[in-house]
This record gives sequence, structure tokens and C-alpha cells, in this order.
Amino acid sequence: MKAFLSIKKNNKLIIKQPARSFVIAFPALLARQFINDEDITIQSTEGTPRTEGISSCPFYCCSPGGFGYDVQMGNNGSYGDYQPVDYCGVVIGSDNTAVDPDNYSLNTQIRSGDTTGKILYCGTSVHSLTYEAVGDTGSFKILGIFKNISGASIDVKEVGVYATGNAANNTYINFCILRDVISTISLADGEYLEVEYTISIAS
Repeated sequence: MKAFLSIKKNNKLIIKQPARSFVIAFPALLARQFINDEDITIQSTEGTPRTEGISSCPFYCCSPGGFGYDVQMGNNGSYGDYQPVDYCGVVIGSDNTAVDPDNYSLNTQIRSGDTTGKILYCGTSVHSLTYEAVGDTGSFKILGIFKNISGASIDVKEVGVYATGNAANNTYINFCILRDVISTISLADGEYLEVEYTISIAS
């Protein structure tokens, strides 16, 4: 299994590199699914060891209407607008400390918002699995989009992916499955950033 990282600034490709930074929660969640062992302890993005059984969607990384969106109820009681959140899906941060396999979160996440030091999280989409006969490769993409509306420049130095799992007690827990340190990107007010991971498996 491999991961590849591409980053665009204002729709211009500025970073294209292998991502070698699956962190400990990724194999832990995968093992949990294979052996159905509720006693596996996995560190959440809050830094809290969790041992609840992850009963469904252990790698949910937000698609419209999913765990990566806050649901605003409509007047008729049905689900209304979905608001992207910053605790699930592609995330970005401002710390370039080297990646450690035991990382359970970004070192310094840039949170979603429109004030100084924050950036608007516009949502994460997960593209369906594709298969290429040449090389027997299957892959899918996780794409996060961000816009700086803070009124000041923001430096992005780390990116990653937070996944959400549904625990046995019907609570949702977030885990960091990828973290990469990148060359600093300065994003001026009004500028966009697209961060895309391609996850692939080849025979």
C-alpha cells in the first residue's frame, strides 16, 4: 500500500511527492477490523487512549452528509445543510516537527474559521476506487479544500488525514491515519489550497 500527496495553491500544482507517513492508528484500526478485538487501544486525535470497539466506518474521512459535516436540522425536522468540520477528513497545520510513527494528531492544527490564524475548511471528498489493468493497481483519492478568509497570511507546514469511527457505545471517535511535513506554503488572504492524497495498492 502506498500514498501519494499532491497540493495545489489557487489551482496550480506546487507539491507532488510520495507520502510515507501512515501513522500508528492506521494499522491499529486495520488490525481491529481483521481480528474483531475490542481490546485494541488506539490513541484518538485528542490524545486519549480509546479501547471501545470500532463497530463501523473505521476509516470514514468525510463525504457530503457524512461524519465530516455538522448537520443543521431544517424547520421540518429533516436533515438540512451540512457544514464541513475540522476534526475529520483532510486537515492542515503549522508545525514542521518531523513525523513520528506514534503521532496521534497534527502537531499544531490550523482550525476552521475566519479569524486570524484560522482557515476555512471547505470539506473533504473521497473518490471511488478505480482499477488500472496496467500494473494491476487499485487506488482512491481523498481531497480536502481550504480557503483563507482570515484577513492575514497563513503558513501551512503539515497536512494529514483524520478518520472517524463509530464506537460500540454509538459515539464517534477521531483518529489520525496520515501525517506529512511539507515545504512551507504561505497562503495569502483569499487564496485556496487543495490537498489530495492518493492511496493505492498494486499486485
